[in-house]
Formats: sequence, structure tokens, C-alpha cells
Amino acid sequence: MVGQGTSTWQQLWFDHLEESKIDASALRPGQMFVERNDELEIDISAGKIEMEIRSGPRMVYDVSIEAPRASQQAWDLFDKNIETNPTLLSDVSHGRLPVEAGIYAQSEAIGILPHWSEFTSSCSCPSPSRCKHIYALLYFLGEHFEQDPFELMRFLGRSREQFLASITSSTTSFEYRPQLATDAWGAEQPPLPDSPTFVDKAHELTTWPTDPPNTPLFDADGLRSIGEDACQRAVDVLNGGHSQLDLDERTDLARRAATNANVDHLACNSDLSPDALATLAETWKNAGEDGIEAYISSSSTVVVD
Repeated sequence: MVGQGTSTWQQLWFDHLEESKIDASALRPGQMFVERNDELEIDISAGKIEMEIRSGPRMVYDVSIEAPRASQQAWDLFDKNIETNPTLLSDVSHGRLPVEAGIYAQSEAIGILPHWSEFTSSCSCPSPSRCKHIYALLYFLGEHFEQDPFELMRFLGRSREQFLASITSSTTSFEYRPQLATDAWGAEQPPLPDSPTFVDKAHELTTWPTDPPNTPLFDADGLRSIGEDACQRAVDVLNGGHSQLDLDERTDLARRAATNANVDHLACNSDLSPDALATLAETWKNAGEDGIEAYISSSSTVVVD
């Protein structure tokens, strides 16, 4: 069984193969083959993975593996494990899939990830029984699942959209939220990150991007929005992300508008029109902080004949 020390989806996949009697020495020829190939095309569907491998100037082989899809009962257990774990649920609700979910999927208690003995494999090369191309596919999948673990879910029978819809649909009822809050309060939390430095000298605050307003510029809904955003920043920091507290006022407003349906409400307390803020929000979605900086720079450039 994969240990709790497993830290990446790639390691989870390799550990699972090793438990399925495919050790690292068997994967090594496949690793070497992948490293020598720049053109590897992969197609993943429910229960089947196919890859086209070029073995020479005129030699292209079709490799595939197939596995049975998990039962609905197994998926229900998998969903329940996420729904009752506040940290996992928070990650999944924001479109992330931590490796802890994969460790549970591989466990004997649920068995969503099939044993290699349940797989069938094929290759169009002359020696499919001793085929380095199949091992190349298995090795490459470790890298592929590391980049997008939802692709493993697709192989196991659920698309990204189906997976997220299944989790979120069962956690939106008001009856469920008090229990979720109770579980979150009682759960063991990771240590907090180091506090940012707000003071240069004794009793002297560092300079912020802009001075705070003399009068409040937000109502109850605005205050709630600020609190939700602060909570999300904290979650991102706890998960090794960036708090983005260093953004200037306009860039941070664009970031918030990118995930806030009520752009008009944000715009009414700024010097931007709703259309201008909506444009900045789209720019943030497409290119992040660099995109905002480029957009502002280009819009403020004056052409002189």
C-alpha cells in the first residue's frame, strides 16, 4: 500500500506500479525511451490510454493500456472521504486535487486505482510481450499525472467536470455546512506560516501601496467579500502558494474581480468603471499580474508625432 510519505502524483503512480510487481528496473528502459523522444502524443478516455511512439524515422507504434472502471460504490466512498475532510474539500472546490486524494483512491479500502494484473496492454511493435514502448507509456504517465492529476480521474472513469460536479453538488446544502464547520474546527491544522514583516522600526509601520481611507468605503456585503478573500489568501499560503499581498491596489482589484461575479459592486468603490474593471479581470484571468502591468503600461503610453 502506498505510504503516507508519498508526496507527488508521479511518485504515487510509480509506487502503485511497484506494488503491482513492476519495479523501477523494469521502468528504466521506458524512462530512457521517453527522454529520447520529444514527440509523444497521448489520448486518455475512461478505461483506456493510448499513445503514439516514434521509434525511428519510419517506425511509429501504437501503444495502449486498458483497465476496468471503478464501481459507483467505490466512487461514493471516494467522494465521502473528500467531503468529510475540510482541507481536501477546500482544495477540490478551488479546482485542485491533492495527492492525499490519490493515496485514498489507491488504498485497499476503496480500490479505485486497479492493480496491474487487471490491466490489458498492447503495442503494434514486433515484440509486444517484451515491449519497452509499454514501459515508456507507464513511465510517461507518471509525468502526465503529475502535471494534471484529473487526467488519472478521467482514466478511472470520471472527467474533470464530472468529478468536480459530483463533489460540489453534495456539499452545497445548508444542512451540511454546520457539520463541515464543526469538522474543520476540530481538525488538526498545519503550522501557520511566518507572519509578514509590517514594522521596520519600533512602532513604525511599513509603507502600504496606498493610505487607508478616512471613512469606510464598504458595506456589509463588501466586508463579507473582504473576509472571504482573506480566508482564501490564508488557504493558499497554507498550501504553499502566494498570498499576493504585495500587489498594488489596481492589480489586486483586478484579481478579486476575476473571481467575483459582482464586478459592479467592486467598481463602485474604485475609480474604475464596471466595463474597465471587467476588462482588467479578464486580463488577470489570461495573464495574471504581468498581464495587468502590460495592459496598464500600454494604455498609458502617449504617442507623439
